[in-house]
Amino acid sequence: VLTALVMSIVVALVDPIAWSPALIAAAAVNGIPWAIAQILQIKSFDYLGVSRAMPLTSGMQLILTSVIGAFYFNEWPHTWQMGVGFAGIALIIVGTVLTTYTEAGQAQLAADLVNCLHARHSHVKGLLWWWPEQNECGNTGTQVTSGWWNASLVDSRNGHIEQATYELGKF
Repeated sequence: VLTALVMSIVVALVDPIAWSPALIAAAAVNGIPWAIAQILQIKSFDYLGVSRAMPLTSGMQLILTSVIGAFYFNEWPHTWQMGVGFAGIALIIVGTVLTTYTEAGQAQLAADLVNCLHARHSHVKGLLWWWPEQNECGNTGTQVTSGWWNASLVDSRNGHIEQATYELGKF
């Protein structure tokens, strides 16, 4: 957001904006739905958890922008481009489904990381895995992580060590 603000200020200084009622109306018509979508996306983090909602929201943005570009702006005018484009969208969908977190998947990721470090990166002598918002076990106040299911090493709900911790211990 800060980068967008800085860039918009720079562009406004280089090429001043000719404000008009039509421009303001167009900005409102485009900005209001965007703001509502942002609110709904943030609420989805509470409902689904970040590790489930983030792949879905990112995947949907990639898919919808590609489809809109293909059909509305005719960015894939040839049949072969449609084939490659939709194959890419299919891969995005598969990746979105596969990136949803499970404890077993997290343990496998940690095991694969350790195996890769042993096999290919012998100069690496230490490993740090940090997931700061998971430090709420025992917090009696409002927990930031309520409803979240994150890729951590300790379950923030009960303080129990996850299987991935034991896999990292093999490093």
